[in-house]
Amino acid sequence: RAHVRNSTELRGPAAAAVDRLAWNPVKEAELASCAADGAVRFWDVRCRAAAVAEVRVGGDGFSLAWRPDGSELVVGRKDDVLVPVSLAAMKSVAEYRQPVQTNQTVFSNSGHELFVTTGEGHVKILDYPSMTPLHTLNAHTSSCYSIDISPSGTHLAVGGSDALLTLWDTHDWVCTRSLARTTGPVRAISFSFDGAFVVGASDEPGGRDLDVAHVETGEYVHVVETGGAVGCVAWHPLRYWLAYVAEVGGLKIVGAGGNL
Repeated sequence: RAHVRNSTELRGPAAAAVDRLAWNPVKEAELASCAADGAVRFWDVRCRAAAVAEVRVGGDGFSLAWRPDGSELVVGRKDDVLVPVSLAAMKSVAEYRQPVQTNQTVFSNSGHELFVTTGEGHVKILDYPSMTPLHTLNAHTSSCYSIDISPSGTHLAVGGSDALLTLWDTHDWVCTRSLARTTGPVRAISFSFDGAFVVGASDEPGGRDLDVAHVETGEYVHVVETGGAVGCVAWHPLRYWLAYVAEVGGLKIVGAGGNL
């Protein structure tokens, strides 16, 4: 199990509750977070201090998706607008309003497609950067909240309001497994860097702990004790480290001083 001595805590403005976080896929010490104050913050975990950069996106940000080369970050706002942020310019470059409730996003491994979960239970596949619709996947019978793609691109994980985490084969686009240990709506999903493990998180009141499952077998192999409900979680792109935000406050990283 993860221990407190192997964790790192990063804190921003007191009023800025973190809604989402995501590791930079090419810079192992950098992660991004977004909050209801309309700011996207970039952190260096080696500093253990304030955010190293900040970009305003014009509204409440609640989802993040890194392009695989780390050059851009797509921020989803609560008013169903997608905002690409350029890391080179460190500013937002466009706004794309979506016609339906839009929840979370993730890039394909090529960076040329963007997967978007919707309140209709669908996963939309958009061309990037044009944002032209390419295909729609009927994923859940209720709202789809969270999504992630495995590093190899062979599996897509989708979390819904039905408390299910479903795994999809991206070759045949069929559901291969449903994981049901989460206590409420699955608000966040993340694959480990090698694609072997997946974890889902729920911010349901009274919920607690993160259950890590093996992708191929569906077996639960580890529990990270969080002490409360977790609204967002992300595996490190190169190590068995988990970053998460629990209801008790603060961004925490477990495994930073050793293995989980």
